[in-house]
Amino acid sequence: MRYALADDCSRATTITRLARIGSALAECTTNLMEEYRQLLQQNHTPDPKRPFFPRPTIHPSRHGDTLPRLDFHGFLDRDDGTSIERFLDPTPAQMHGLLLANMEPHGKVVVKFAWRYNKAAHECLEKKNLAPKLHSCLPVLGGLSMVVMERLPGKLMVHRNDKSVARTVFQDLYNALQELQQEKLVHGDLRAANIMIDPSGEHAKVIDFDWASKEGTM
Repeated sequence: MRYALADDCSRATTITRLARIGSALAECTTNLMEEYRQLLQQNHTPDPKRPFFPRPTIHPSRHGDTLPRLDFHGFLDRDDGTSIERFLDPTPAQMHGLLLANMEPHGKVVVKFAWRYNKAAHECLEKKNLAPKLHSCLPVLGGLSMVVMERLPGKLMVHRNDKSVARTVFQDLYNALQELQQEKLVHGDLRAANIMIDPSGEHAKVIDFDWASKEGTM
C-alpha cells in the first residue's frame, strides 16, 4: 500500500490517519474471515442443475428496495412457442435473458433482464388487464433491469397455427393502443411476437415493453 503524504498534514495527523486505515482493514479482514467460516460450516453442495442461473444484486441507487426472492428453475424458449425447463444445456434461444422462476405467493413467474424497460407503459396496460401482472421492475448491478412478471398461459400470436384470429383479439389490441395513447406512450415494438393470445383464442395481452417510451422520445 502507498499513501501520499500531504504537505499540509503534520506527522502526527498522518500517523493517525494511517492507524485508522490499518484498523479499518483489520476489521474488514476479521469480518470477511468470519463470513467464510460460516459458509464452510454450512456444508453446502452446489446443485448441478443450477449452473446458469443468475444471482442479481440490486443497484445501490435503490437503497431501501429489495429484490423479490426467486427460485429459478428453467429458461423460457420463445423460438418454438413453448416454455422448456432445461438446466445443463440451454440453447442460444434460451440464453437471452428470459427465465422461469417460482415466486411466493405468486407461483410461477417470468424473469427478464433488459437493458431498458418502460415500467409505466407496462403498468398502464396491466391496470386494464391488457398486459401480464408486473410484480417487480428494479435496476440491478450490471446496468440491467430485472423485470418479474406473471407467466401467461396461451401462445404468442406468431406461433399460432390457425390463420384466423378472433375479432376480440383485435379489439384488445385496439384498446391497448388507446390506453397507451391516453398516457402519451407508444409501445415501439408491437408485433405478433409480442402479443400473447390466451388458450381460448379470444383475448390478447401485450408483452415486452423494452422499446416503449413517451411520444416523441426514443
